[in-house]
Amino acid sequence: MSHLKLILSILFLTCFFRVSADESNYLFRHYQVENGLSDNMVTCCVQDKSGYIWIGTRDGLNRFDGYTLKVFRNDSDDAESLGNNWITHLSCDEDGNLWVGTLSGLYQYNETKESFHHIPFTKNKGIELFQFDKNNQLWLLMDGTLIQYNITDGQFRIFAGNQGQTYTSFCITPDNSVWLGDSEGFISLLNPEDGSLESCDLFAHSNATTSRKLSMLYPSPTSANIYVAFEHDDVKIFNIFSKTY
Repeated sequence: MSHLKLILSILFLTCFFRVSADESNYLFRHYQVENGLSDNMVTCCVQDKSGYIWIGTRDGLNRFDGYTLKVFRNDSDDAESLGNNWITHLSCDEDGNLWVGTLSGLYQYNETKESFHHIPFTKNKGIELFQFDKNNQLWLLMDGTLIQYNITDGQFRIFAGNQGQTYTSFCITPDNSVWLGDSEGFISLLNPEDGSLESCDLFAHSNATTSRKLSMLYPSPTSANIYVAFEHDDVKIFNIFSKTY
């Protein structure tokens, strides 16, 4: 944690001096329900290939063009609308196309028709997290398992915990490797060819704790580190080369 505090302090001071040295004034505008946002609780956001900002909330998906907001919600009379208004995650594939995670499955957005195609195997499933790798393969976390989905042919593979653990997070590092976090405090490198794991216990040198669940993995874009968040608001820094934290 001392390393993280040092990094955050350096980032803060760097930003402070840059802002102080810059004579430009930045204007921040807040958007709420009164301004057209579907709900004030924002869950995620992303920018697509056309420049639109997509904002997910607990009650609908919002498309922002820089001036106005357009809201997309479930319409029981429209089979190509979103199946659920609670948006859990948003991401774009390598071609810039929007994909939407909800509490009732995964959807691919059709920009021409302004409609949503439901991915069949995710029906009635809560989508926790998904991400595209450099080969445009979609990886998603669903029901504690990791799924690799080929968006071209619709084929998918399921990677389930082989020792009873539940996968709670994952990330894709700059070298296109897939790392998994689980409910037992292990971070693991996945071999997609055979599904094997190379695992490290992130609590091997820690005091006993009531929860070892790893809730988020964030790969550094400039180093060999993965920042690992777990319950109780703590963070560990894991090095993928030395396998130490």
